[in-house]
Amino acid sequence: MNTITLTKTETQIIVASPYNPNLPSKAKRLGGKWSPTDKSWLFDLRDEQHVRELYISIYGTDGTTNATETVTIRATIGEHGWEELCGSLFLYGRQVARARSRDSGAILGDGVIVLKGGFSSGGSVKNWRTIARPGTVFELRDVPRKAYKDNGAPDGIAKIELLEEKTDKEALKEERKRLMARIAEINKLL
Repeated sequence: MNTITLTKTETQIIVASPYNPNLPSKAKRLGGKWSPTDKSWLFDLRDEQHVRELYISIYGTDGTTNATETVTIRATIGEHGWEELCGSLFLYGRQVARARSRDSGAILGDGVIVLKGGFSSGGSVKNWRTIARPGTVFELRDVPRKAYKDNGAPDGIAKIELLEEKTDKEALKEERKRLMARIAEINKLL
């Protein structure tokens, strides 16, 4: 499961999250600055709503809104495979597999199991690839339902099946409590 931590100071929003290749360019468009020391993105506090929407669009949660509904999906790789040049394979904001070099092999991301086929590495020394072989079938667990609904699958995936849904009732109660507090704040302002 992706862990996202969103904290606020008097002037900034600080967000720590797992790497996703879609995040840096979108974060920069919102004026985000990468802090290598904190390994976090820093945003102007006035852009809070936009920042939350960005993280929800990529990960299905912003760190404060719990991913209360999660799903397990089963994916089947198409006949041409699925590859990423010098990077990891991502699906619904989650890392499915990663290689570090041509000869490193591939390591599965959290919550990923392989039912058929597999992942590997290849290519050249400078242009290595993370590879999902044709016909590979894998399951990805604990995907936020919103990430599943809002994001399409890459071209290399031939089929996606929704296997199960899980609702975290305690997380829903916490979310309701947070929303009620926010409504009270809005009512005071009005």
